Amino acid sequence: TPYVGEERGECAQSGTAFGSFGADASRSAWRIAMDYSLYPEESAKVVMYDRHGRPDPSLKFGAQTFLNRIVAQYASSSICDGGVAGDCYINTSSPFRMAYAYDVHKYNATNVMCANVPNKPESWWAGFMAYPTFAAFVAPYDKIGPAQMTTWMDTFSSICNFAHVNKWNYSLGHKPKGSICLTSYFESSQAVIATMIMSGNLTTIFPKKEQEIVAVLKDDVDELGLLPAAAQNTHWFHLGCLACLATASAATLVAVRKANYGALGVTGVRWHPRRVVRASQVTLWEFVYSGKPDDEQLLVMADQTEDA
Repeated sequence: TPYVGEERGECAQSGTAFGSFGADASRSAWRIAMDYSLYPEESAKVVMYDRHGRPDPSLKFGAQTFLNRIVAQYASSSICDGGVAGDCYINTSSPFRMAYAYDVHKYNATNVMCANVPNKPESWWAGFMAYPTFAAFVAPYDKIGPAQMTTWMDTFSSICNFAHVNKWNYSLGHKPKGSICLTSYFESSQAVIATMIMSGNLTTIFPKKEQEIVAVLKDDVDELGLLPAAAQNTHWFHLGCLACLATASAATLVAVRKANYGALGVTGVRWHPRRVVRASQVTLWEFVYSGKPDDEQLLVMADQTEDA
């Protein structure tokens, strides 16, 4: 929540003081962890800006960097090693040894405030504050090996005891036991989302499509029957002609995107000539169409490109 000066102020719904980390900001950890889990490469390409609003390429602060700071705080300030099984629960079922990392009210945690966020955060013991930070361990951290990172997540997952919870009909059993095992909506939703991300089972809604590149001699297109066969289950088809090669016949470059959209009933051919490569001796033209072209249409398209 932005700091507006000593006059303070607070959020209308949550009551979080301006210039502090509270319920409103708590979700940022699992949101960034989810971004990293789904898009590890893209989430690293974050453009940072200086105080004058200009891009600063020297600043590197992607999702992994953000999450690693949370991991480092736990690793350096907890009075146990969550990367060692059982170390944080010696003679207790309470996670208090890990609370030293973020609890400024009881354990005087350090490095959790700064000039722009000078006010104390809400208590780590509020489930909606602690659980989102656990999701940070999905991103690799150079100073902690992958086995230890996994054990840290197992340590967090052991905070609550579900032994007497009826997992089929919650109303018939007991509530989970544990210091931050709250069952109210906001607290439990934060815990559920964070642990789902930690499970490592997230998948993107639209996974990246694999592409297959096939090069065949133009003279063999009709004989091989390759293009019509490939087009039977293809929505987008990229066809080009490599021309002016010194020692080769004209070739057809076929990029087949593996996807079956036939059930959508898309019909009709739309031609979109577009020059995509220009070199000294090679010209590649690309034609894109939708639907299921027949043999004749494919050959007509091939003849419309530049011939050797």
